[in-house]
Amino acid sequence: MDDKGRAVLGAPAPRMWDSAEAGITSVEMPAQGARDAAVKVDLTAGGRLTLVPDQGLLADPSARFPVVVDPDIGYASWTMINELAPDQPYWTEDRRDCSGAANTECGKVGYYTDPVRYRSMFSFLPGQMHGKDIIGASMWIDLVHSTRCEDSVTEVRVVHADLGAGTTWRNTHGAWEGANAATASNNSCRQTRKPTQFNVTSTAQRAATERWGRLVLGLKAYDENTTAGWKKFDAVTAKLAVTMNSAPDDPSPLFVDGKPCATGDGRAFVQTRSPTLRAGVRDADGNSLDVSISWRRVREDGSLAAAPASPSRVQRDVPSGTTAQVNGYPGVLESGEQMVATGDISRDGRADVLIRDGDGYLYALPGWNKQVAERVPLGVGWGGFTIAGVTDWDKDGRPDIVARNDANGELRLYPGARRSTPSTLR
Repeated sequence: MDDKGRAVLGAPAPRMWDSAEAGITSVEMPAQGARDAAVKVDLTAGGRLTLVPDQGLLADPSARFPVVVDPDIGYASWTMINELAPDQPYWTEDRRDCSGAANTECGKVGYYTDPVRYRSMFSFLPGQMHGKDIIGASMWIDLVHSTRCEDSVTEVRVVHADLGAGTTWRNTHGAWEGANAATASNNSCRQTRKPTQFNVTSTAQRAATERWGRLVLGLKAYDENTTAGWKKFDAVTAKLAVTMNSAPDDPSPLFVDGKPCATGDGRAFVQTRSPTLRAGVRDADGNSLDVSISWRRVREDGSLAAAPASPSRVQRDVPSGTTAQVNGYPGVLESGEQMVATGDISRDGRADVLIRDGDGYLYALPGWNKQVAERVPLGVGWGGFTIAGVTDWDKDGRPDIVARNDANGELRLYPGARRSTPSTLR
């Protein structure tokens, strides 16, 4: 900032990153898969700027060297183009004729009787937005002069071009997108300074998702044929204000009842139906996290039961860098399951409950002391049946299941003497 509080130097927040692969380093920005972290910036009273690398990344045993520390500091670039002087660059020309007390660099838009037809362009570095969730974004710039006291519309469009000393109308005007990114309607009557906001959220989201190397926003008058849209903006005040959120890291490490989580043959075996589940959580922005944990039952045939429609457990406001912990318990009915009948399937004189999951697997929950015991598999293929009840249909002393095929109305019998899919009732 200068002595009047005006910005003279702009820079995105510095970051650092390791090599995505051993010995392969991207200097300009983190490569896919690279670990990155914020770099602290200290400014002393004497004006000395110090960059403090993130010690956690440097000490991380899994970090791949070399590590790049990138302050990414530089003057904001901007320039103008003039349709009526198509080969004239304005990198250093006609930039400081702001009106009244605004002794600053002036970005002009619109038509004036000189004659000129100006557009102004401002380049921003969107690297820190890459891969982030862009919640909102605005381009701000101060309007310091307009020809009239009535509002006129100024448009913002994306310009797909680099700015430099050779930028002219002829080599740049074709790089302007045809649709507006944003508009603002105002005036600077009596040369009153007016902070002007352009909502460029959708454009910033594109830049973040597509990982643009630069974001150039161009200002133009809606009416470029009369002096009604002629305006001057304080170019030094141009800034891009972005509200964004980093996606949290994948939870790690993961433990179930104190044993590391794994897949395949390395999966942990625990001797409890209610193990303690733990997950380490980290958010690059340092925000607390809501941690959702879900589980699925492994059936007797090795297949997985349906995934729950909502999280099995949620622990809210878990600080970044700590561990979420919940006690898992599958409950009696799991996601997608329903009770379909009752009857003494186990022949112990107690009523049992029959349940079916969303994939057509049928189970019995044996009644025991006013409760139900662990489920017992009865069969598969029950997805399209309405169970009429449990009875000893064939008089062999074993309870059978009678059910209707919903597709064709066929009545079928599940004999209690064997465990199989339904058979046609004779």
